[in-house]
Parts: sequence; structure tokens; C-alpha cells
Amino acid sequence: YDSPRPHPRIVILYGVVTTDPNSFGLVIEFCVCGDLRNNVLDAKDMQLSIEHMLQILMDIAQVT
Repeated sequence: YDSPRPHPRIVILYGVVTTDPNSFGLVIEFCVCGDLRNNVLDAKDMQLSIEHMLQILMDIAQVT
């Protein structure tokens, strides 16, 4: 990937695998903290404060 990162909080998508007509796979950059699905499943019972939720939303919306 030769272009600069579009945003520090966006994972780079390198490609899509479509060998099975009933599913597909994404080829993305390595994420040190694991994948989003497992992080969400691990945290499903976690209660976040309003401040933490707002910080997450601000991080998502941050423009560099």
C-alpha cells in the first residue's frame, strides 16, 4: 500500500476474497489489538460511561 493512510483510525482494506458464492472474506491490515468482531463480543457485557461513549464517538469522527 503506497498511499498515505486515509485516517489513523481506519483499517486499510487490501482486497476481498469471493471464491464461495455464499460468503466473502476481507483482506485487511494486521490489527495489534485483535479484530473488531472479537473485541465487540468480548465487551458485550461491559457498561460504558457516557463520557467514554462520547470519547469513542469523537475518536471515530476525528478528522486529521
